[in-house]
Amino acid sequence: MTIRFIRFDIYFLVYILYNVKMYLLVDSKNRISNSLNSSDFYVNCDQLNDSRKFSQLRIVRVQIPGSFYNVNSTNNILYVSQVDASGMGQPVETIYTIILTKGNYNIQSLASTIQALVRDQTQLADFTVTYSEITGKLTFTTEQADYTFSFLGGVGYLNNILDVIGFDDANTTVGQSITGRYMVDFTGTGNFYIRLNTSQGNVYSDATDGWTDICAVIPASEVPFQNVNYQPIRPFAIPTYGFAGLHIRLTDVQNRLIDLNGHDWQMDIELT
Repeated sequence: MTIRFIRFDIYFLVYILYNVKMYLLVDSKNRISNSLNSSDFYVNCDQLNDSRKFSQLRIVRVQIPGSFYNVNSTNNILYVSQVDASGMGQPVETIYTIILTKGNYNIQSLASTIQALVRDQTQLADFTVTYSEITGKLTFTTEQADYTFSFLGGVGYLNNILDVIGFDDANTTVGQSITGRYMVDFTGTGNFYIRLNTSQGNVYSDATDGWTDICAVIPASEVPFQNVNYQPIRPFAIPTYGFAGLHIRLTDVQNRLIDLNGHDWQMDIELT
């Protein structure tokens, strides 16, 4: 019994020695000088013990400030096609690029902003935007007899707001009244994706139809200006083979950087 106990104790000691956990506390404000911003930055890890070869990393805690907008540089443009049939010849189409100020909008402020901008920048002087509390959809209307309009989407129409206001990213129907196919979508960012240069080919994404450098997926808050605090029960275990530095990116599902408007964020990485 004594020998067996000693052997078990030695085995347990070896297990502990080779399964020591270390934690790397990362704050984007401590990024090195060649970093782009707080969503695309580098950190040095020179003080990690080079003799200890970690085999896995896990992101165990994340705190992101609520400084991101639901209407931002990726979705703040409305492309309006206006057709004027008042003349004697062929109807004349004019395309307008309506740019919304970046910010956090609710239903009322979004509807009133779009209505004011379209009235101001097109010939649709009576253009109205109404919201149905029953369906959750927006309806866009003009009563000018000689005019019709549509919203444009697809290739070439970048940073489109169509998915926010209830449409697919494609040209809408043409008419004097258009109602969104879907409810207004204020999820904005949707999810945060943390990407590390140490993770290559470990997580498959159907959005890009390929293997990615994603290490964590974090639900974004739908409440404006509310911080996001994330502590997963079972964080992804990402294989790693040692590193002297990290390249960290915070993106949306389409791999576009999240704009935190100059604010910083933090995360804790567990190394085993």
